[in-house]
Amino acid sequence: MKSVIESSVARVCAVAMAMTLLFAGTAIAKGTPFAHVEKRGEGDQAMILIHGLSTDWRIWEDFMERNSAQYTMYAISLPGSSGSEAPPMPEVDEEGARDPDESTTPWMDNAVRQLRNLVRDEDIDSPVVIGHTTLGGVLATRLALEYPKYVSQVIAVDAFLPWMPMGDGARVSIEERNASADETVFLIKQFDNDRWEQSLQVPSTYSINEDRVEWLAGVMRETEASVKAQWLNELIRFDLETDLHDLAAPMLATYMTVDSPPTDVRAWQAQQKREQSMRLMGSYASVMTAKFVNCKNYIMWDFPEQFDETVANFISGQPIYDFVAPPEVKAPEAAAPE
Repeated sequence: MKSVIESSVARVCAVAMAMTLLFAGTAIAKGTPFAHVEKRGEGDQAMILIHGLSTDWRIWEDFMERNSAQYTMYAISLPGSSGSEAPPMPEVDEEGARDPDESTTPWMDNAVRQLRNLVRDEDIDSPVVIGHTTLGGVLATRLALEYPKYVSQVIAVDAFLPWMPMGDGARVSIEERNASADETVFLIKQFDNDRWEQSLQVPSTYSINEDRVEWLAGVMRETEASVKAQWLNELIRFDLETDLHDLAAPMLATYMTVDSPPTDVRAWQAQQKREQSMRLMGSYASVMTAKFVNCKNYIMWDFPEQFDETVANFISGQPIYDFVAPPEVKAPEAAAPE
């Protein structure tokens, strides 16, 4: 009798453990969901909109309102944005070193899986995926590379691709990028409140609309320094160069630039890196590039008509042209999002 009871208990324990492992594995597989998904529009063409570092879905709100008849749009807020729940931080040993067998980009891995889940669960048919700046551009491109059946076209808006930092005209080795990532994370972790606030003073290079710049600074304050540090850490370590040769989806990479050399040293360096990125991206068979001259980071805010036309032409297979804005032009009147 005892052996029968023990055998039954053992079976029950085994089933319980198996169920625990099953559900634990399911939770791990699901990962950390998006903080928000905003759906707008009733157009035939589906579109997914991804924001950049330290912002959220709201940077796309005006674009969504303008194009609600043309597209059905899903704008996402990444985990950790605007004070939302972030993915777990990677585990490190007592010396701060990671397991070399673990991915160096766990947050980006999670974000790409969540994008795949969004397309699959919402039954989104052949979406165009648009990513803003480097974080959004990398995630949009990774989705197209890793799940090609879920993406019809990719648009990267002012993103430093195929890797960052771009360097000063020369290839930055993986060893240099890893060292840069470690230094960046270390420095951000040392920020006190005053230093962190200083880093959030959004430079005028983001938009020519002063109201938008002020609003953007407020949005950036909502994202914790540790979250920004982890995204930067992964972006600096990541390299798309080899994978881009396998990109099946047509891609448009747009860049802000100026027609005269910037007088500020940092602005000049950033411009050199954009030009290097544009040359590199233009060398891939599936990638087209377009310049928005005398524009700033948030092209879709500053020159909405020209940006929307460029997006529509790319989607429909029409010619793509560079856009040159007159110097010192003022942005269209538009209130900052609520």
